[in-house]
Amino acid sequence: MRFRRYLPRFEKRDIQVEVYSGTPKPKKIPSADLLEDWIHEAPGTDLPTVFLGDVPVRRIRTHHKGRPRADDMGRGLTEYFKNSDHQPNVLQWVSALRPEMVPWIRDLRKSGIGAVHALTIAPREEESLLRRYTKTRRLKRAYRHFDCLIANSTSGRDLLRDMGIRARIEVIPNGVDLDRFHPASGVQGKRKIR
Repeated sequence: MRFRRYLPRFEKRDIQVEVYSGTPKPKKIPSADLLEDWIHEAPGTDLPTVFLGDVPVRRIRTHHKGRPRADDMGRGLTEYFKNSDHQPNVLQWVSALRPEMVPWIRDLRKSGIGAVHALTIAPREEESLLRRYTKTRRLKRAYRHFDCLIANSTSGRDLLRDMGIRARIEVIPNGVDLDRFHPASGVQGKRKIR
């Protein structure tokens, strides 16, 4: 849904978009997907490209968790870009950033592809001092491989800064669909909303 809303504005600016995705984890598989062929493919297998309007969505069958899942994604992305007719200008990572992905992202950047990470949920502050230190250290190492981090709020940006993250951070607030959400008009409109 998010990409469907982005696409018209990307198209107006002549920005071409491709989506590269792994398969969902078992607990997040919609029941309809259980009937699809990809569930029986071996991890690491390229799946048929599907389209979201005119946008190709390239998919790879991934392991369910951990380093093998990250390796499937990283290897798949790297192979795709090596064998593609074009190379993207920017890779936007929209997912939790696992440490296992850092070497793959670093390699993509070495090949001239810019990388940004969109944080839709700010990192949770750990209660334990040791866990906070470890997490902060891990995030600092990971985030330095991105050209820019995108936070969806100033509080998210401030949290990253408080953790000692010194990478470039831009704030792009979540958009609001003004056709669906707008101030109520008149007493009747307010009553209906209540």
